[in-house]
Amino acid sequence: MASSTLIKEISRELKDIPPELQQEVLDFTLFVKQRRTSEHPRHAPGPASRDWRQFVGALKDSPAFQGDPVTIQREMRDEWD
Repeated sequence: MASSTLIKEISRELKDIPPELQQEVLDFTLFVKQRRTSEHPRHAPGPASRDWRQFVGALKDSPAFQGDPVTIQREMRDEWD
């Protein structure tokens, strides 16, 4: 599919979904763009970078988050009661 045709199709589809879902599409697009840039960096980000996406998945192997997510959420919530 040609690029301009694809852009038109995406635009048509976006018009048919609610604004909050349009925001999700934008967020995902920015994520994919950032990930691609990270895989092929042109320059290293400076220390003032505020891109917190670099921390995504940092706790995936943490023992605090092993198990059923709902149970973990309830236990964490109950700690404050």
